[in-house]
Amino acid sequence: MIAACEADLRALFSMVIARELTGYSGWIANTNHIEGSKVTMAHCTIALNMVRDARVVTHFESGFNYGLTGRLLFNDVTGVSVSSDFRRMGIFSARVVESGLLSDRMCRTQAILDLGVNSSIILRLAPYNHHVIIPGNVVKELETIAGVLGMEVVKYTQ
Repeated sequence: MIAACEADLRALFSMVIARELTGYSGWIANTNHIEGSKVTMAHCTIALNMVRDARVVTHFESGFNYGLTGRLLFNDVTGVSVSSDFRRMGIFSARVVESGLLSDRMCRTQAILDLGVNSSIILRLAPYNHHVIIPGNVVKELETIAGVLGMEVVKYTQ
């Protein structure tokens, strides 16, 4: 079952695509920190089949025991973000540097991703704040899907 938080239909759309491409729903994440080619992404929930050492922890904003954390199972990922009008799809590929509960100052599932380019590009090009992180490199497949749907593709490269 796929579920998207915060009534984010763009992320839900991306998660359905992720599941069909990989068998995994993908992980909704926000950009929290940018430094060089690395970006720290975080959110307070993730599908259990995408992490090892999963555990329930406090939710970042509320303090209640509603958060999940775990370390991503994947070394390579693709990030996708869709604009509110569903006309643009932002895409990046990255290598997972570290993941898990790395800091208590952000949402509980966290990952440091290396984009291989200046990660501040996300701030300039992202169609929306949420990205869905998908296991593996599925950039070409996402470009094809966007093309079929008449969406503009925005790749996070320099």
